[in-house]
Amino acid sequence: MIILLSASGYWMSANESDSDSVSIVARVNNEGSGIFVRDSVQGVLYDESTQTYNAEYWDGLTFMTPGASSIQHMILMNIVKNELHFAFVQVGSEYSGSGVVYWTAVSPGTMVDTLLKNSWIDGGIAWEPHYASAISNSQIKGVMLTSEYWAGHPCCVVAANNTFIDNNYASTMRFLSAYCEAVEWLNEAKDVNSENHALLIQYVQKYTTVSDQAVIEMALDDVSYSYEITDLKDQIVELTKTYESLDLFSNTLQDIGYADEAAFADALVNDKLISSAENRVPGSYASLNNVTIRVAYLASDIHQIALHIGIEQGFFDEFGITVEKVGPFAAGGDVMTAILLGQADMGFVGSPPVVLYSVNMAK
Repeated sequence: MIILLSASGYWMSANESDSDSVSIVARVNNEGSGIFVRDSVQGVLYDESTQTYNAEYWDGLTFMTPGASSIQHMILMNIVKNELHFAFVQVGSEYSGSGVVYWTAVSPGTMVDTLLKNSWIDGGIAWEPHYASAISNSQIKGVMLTSEYWAGHPCCVVAANNTFIDNNYASTMRFLSAYCEAVEWLNEAKDVNSENHALLIQYVQKYTTVSDQAVIEMALDDVSYSYEITDLKDQIVELTKTYESLDLFSNTLQDIGYADEAAFADALVNDKLISSAENRVPGSYASLNNVTIRVAYLASDIHQIALHIGIEQGFFDEFGITVEKVGPFAAGGDVMTAILLGQADMGFVGSPPVVLYSVNMAK
C-alpha cells in the first residue's frame, strides 16, 4: 500500500487501530519546492548572497503550506522556529504579540488562486510545478528554493505496505524494475536536446494543471529525480531528528521499539528491493503473469511524473504489472491513510508523512 498526506495535516480515520505498517522501497526525488510571497510584501525576506533571514519582514505574515505532515511545512516551520526564533501558529489559533508567522493548509494546485483572492494571505510554500507557476505570476515573487535551506533534501519516496510486500515480493520487484526504467527515461528526456523532451513536456501538461512550457522547464530544472536510496537512511535520520526537535511526535522512538534514529531509519528503509530490481529486464523474472497493483498518488505533482511515464511508455506492462491509480489526492496525508487502511498497495508520497505516520500511528 502507499501513502500520501492530508492537506489539513496528519490524521487517521476512526479505524486507525486496523492500520498496517509501511516501508520505503525507492526514492522519487530530491528538492523541488520553494517559498513565495505576493509582490506587495515589503523587504527582502531571505538574502541569498549572505544566506540570512531578515526577521523584521517575516513578522506577522501568513503562509499557505500543503499540510502539517509535508516536508514543505516542516522546512518552513524549521525556518520560522530555528532561524527567525518566531512562533509558528496555525490560523485560527489564539496568539497575541509579535514574533509570529501564521500558516494555513492549502492544496498546492490552488495556492496561486487562493493567494490572489484572499488579501489576508501573504505567501506560500509549494512543490513543483506550483512554485514555478506562482513566481511566473507578476503579482508574486520568489523568496527562496527549499534547496537553499537544505541542499539535496529528500522529498517524495515510494512507500509500500509491508503486508503487501510480504505477500507479493516478486510483483513488488517487477513494479520497481519498471519504475527504474521510467526514471531513467525521464532523466534522459529532461535534456532539451533529447528526442523525448517534447513528449515529456506533453506528459507534464497532461498530468499537472500547468500548460506553459517555460514554467514546466523551470519546474523540471528544480527537481532531481532518482530511484536510488543509498543515502536515504542518513537523510531519514536527519529528518527524524528535526521532527523530534520540533516536538511533532506523539510517541518517542523508544516507545515504539527503536533505540535511536538510526535504528528507526534502518527499519523504515528497505534498500534490498530496489538494489535487486534495478537493471533487470522482463526476461530475468520467472513469471510475468499479470498483477494489478493499486498505487496512490498526488494531484498535479511533477515530482511524481515518473509514475505516469511508466504507464504511458508501457514499462509496467512489459513487466506484467497493471497500475491501478488511486487518487489523485490533494496532499500526502490522504495517501498515507489510503495505504495504511488497505485502499492502496503502494504510493508516491513525501518522506515526512511516512516518518510521521510510522512514529505517531505505531501500535
